[in-house]
Order: sequence, then structure tokens, then C-alpha cells
Amino acid sequence: MSTYDRVEEPQVNEGIFEPRLRPAHVGSPASEAPLPKIITVGQLLHQLQTLDPDLPVYLAVNPDWPYVHRIGRLVEDRQALGNGAVYIAEDGQEDVLPPDVRTQLGWPLA
Repeated sequence: MSTYDRVEEPQVNEGIFEPRLRPAHVGSPASEAPLPKIITVGQLLHQLQTLDPDLPVYLAVNPDWPYVHRIGRLVEDRQALGNGAVYIAEDGQEDVLPPDVRTQLGWPLA
């Protein structure tokens, strides 16, 4: 799992502040590399491009219910939130989230 650190020089796209992101040390705790609360499609693609393209992708949603969730459909709504948004649906759960992943996310172990 790869995380990202903020870089001092921000990007401004259409008046919206977007911190530049750079790859951080693989396996570093999430608490050391915070991401913006809302990321763009471009930022998500950038993060995914640094990873092995053959790996499956799952969602880790809730530290109180640490399960691996499958990704479902992607939906774009051009009117949502004023400027549009993309939504990633959850499509069921697989298994308990591995302890090392919970640690990297900064989530408590059960």
C-alpha cells in the first residue's frame, strides 16, 4: 500500500486549492501522510498509477468494522455538490482487513 505526502507548492485548478501529492515510503502509517478530505479523480489516478496494475483493489471503510469491501459501480453525477462528483459503490465484503493494513491506516487493532 502506498501513501502520499503533501508537497509545499499547491496547485490551483479553477480556483480550487489542491495540494500536490508525492509518493511516501511504502508502508508508512497513514497518520504521517494525510490526504485532503476530498480528492479529485486525477489525484486518485495518480495514486493508483504508482501501484502494481495487476493487484485487486478493495475498500477499507470503517475502523470499527474493519472488513475488506469489494468495489462496485462508478457513477458520475455532473450536478452533485455544485461542480459534480464521482461515486464509488461498495459491492459486498470479503474478509477481515489484515492487521498490517489496519496499522498502515492508523486504525486500532481489535
